[in-house]
Amino acid sequence: GGAEEETGDTPPIGFQDAELLVEVDAQESKTVEIPVKRPEKAVGAFDVMFRTEHLRAVPGKDYHSIAGKLVFAEDEPEHVIHLEILPKPANRVDRKLLVLLEDVEGGNV
Repeated sequence: GGAEEETGDTPPIGFQDAELLVEVDAQESKTVEIPVKRPEKAVGAFDVMFRTEHLRAVPGKDYHSIAGKLVFAEDEPEHVIHLEILPKPANRVDRKLLVLLEDVEGGNV
């Protein structure tokens, strides 16, 4: 089993939703808000890095690639990542991408 099974711990930080389905028309891009929740038992301020990673979606064609850092102050419950999804021509198939959270630093998370 993985580390999660061995320790019984829940993931330290995560998204409100495991998966989001975004519908975009052929003319306009759409900015998606992706909530990142503070873990219930987290103590103190901490930060976490985020970035997009393509699966079938192509950066610059299907979405704007992003990367950055979320800084959670003491007791701050949530941050939002804004991701721009580009217009989708009618003949283009649906594409998937990942938004990853990694490298949590500080606090007791």
